[in-house]
Amino acid sequence: MKAVKAVPGHIFREYDIRGVVGDDLTVEGAGAIARKRKTEADEANVASEGLRRKLERERAVFERTKARSTKSLEARDAKIRAAEEDVEQRRSELDRIALDLKQRFDLLDGRAERLQGFEANLAEERKSLEARVAKRSEEFEDRERSLKERAEVLVAELVRLREQQKQLKAKATAMKEREKRLRALEAEVEAKRAELDRIREGLKKL
Repeated sequence: MKAVKAVPGHIFREYDIRGVVGDDLTVEGAGAIARKRKTEADEANVASEGLRRKLERERAVFERTKARSTKSLEARDAKIRAAEEDVEQRRSELDRIALDLKQRFDLLDGRAERLQGFEANLAEERKSLEARVAKRSEEFEDRERSLKERAEVLVAELVRLREQQKQLKAKATAMKEREKRLRALEAEVEAKRAELDRIREGLKKL
């Protein structure tokens, strides 16, 4: 404790006050010491209250930010799941189309083999069949290219969404660390409050 005016400085020790009553410590001096200690306690209490309000404001901001981030993360997860399901559906559709085209080609091969027995009309029918097969083949290739391009776009979007998901997880981790710091500050405030209570109890005994 700091020395008080009109009170000898040598009576103040590290944790208590020692002196001869009437010589070193008078009624006026004791009153001055008590008023000084009360002023210090009031100042500490005001500082503690300001810190508590600041912590409450920061906690409110943190809770709002946490709620918005959680909602955004859930929406992104839903989009990623929807994109994955869409990619799987398109892949299944592509496999079905490929199987259907293979069956058609097999059917055309069978018809071509049967047509070989009809020598008279083979030339015209073969030309017609080759034209049809070429057209179907081009249509299949065009459609396959289109589906592949769409699949690549979806895969790129999926990669982007996963990257965003990682970023959101990193933000959530940072918010958890901030919450830990806030809890540590709360513990510090409680410790200071307990110290103030001890000071008040000491003043009551004076």
